[in-house]
Amino acid sequence: MNGGFLTECQIFDRSEKGARLRLAEPKKLPEHIRLFDDERNTLSIAVIIWVNDRDIGVEFPPGPGNVETDGKEHAALVGRYYAIK
Repeated sequence: MNGGFLTECQIFDRSEKGARLRLAEPKKLPEHIRLFDDERNTLSIAVIIWVNDRDIGVEFPPGPGNVETDGKEHAALVGRYYAIK
């Protein structure tokens, strides 16, 4: 994971264990991602467990759920185009 922005998505069916994502466009993603939820203002580690075109199922691994970010990283996430270095 290099921390670069990969794609926009909508988050559906979120639970403590995982979520269903719908990508803005079909795209190949790495197995492990960091998912920024702008509604909850959180950044979580997620593992992709299934893919069906633009829909993706992710699982949140056990342990600390959110990734800490500093102010500069957080400011980059909440903009229209964002990425963490």
